[in-house]
Amino acid sequence: MDTAKLAIEIQKNKDGLVTKEEVEQKVRALMQGEEGQCLKRNVVIMQRNARKAVANAGISKQKFEAYINHLQTGRPLKNAEFNDREVRSGITGTTHRMDPVS
Repeated sequence: MDTAKLAIEIQKNKDGLVTKEEVEQKVRALMQGEEGQCLKRNVVIMQRNARKAVANAGISKQKFEAYINHLQTGRPLKNAEFNDREVRSGITGTTHRMDPVS
C-alpha cells in the first residue's frame, strides 16, 4: 500500500525550536501551494475510506464481528479474517485502495 501524505513537516532550528518564519512558510505552502492541495485531496480520500471501513457493511465491522464470533464459539478464523497478532497490534490486514476524489 502506498503511504499517503497527510501532513507537512516543520523543521526545528539548531536550538530545537520552530521559528515563526518556518511556521509562516509552511502555512503559506499549505494555503497557496500545490502541496496543500495534494494534502487536502489525500485527507478527503482517507476520510472517505475510513467511513467505508466503519460503515454497517464495512470491512472493520465485518472483521470485528468475525473476531467476536471466534471468541464466543472457539471456531478458528478463516484465512480472509484477521489473526490474533493483528488484533493485538490494531492492524486489520486490509489494504484500502485510494480512489481519486470525485
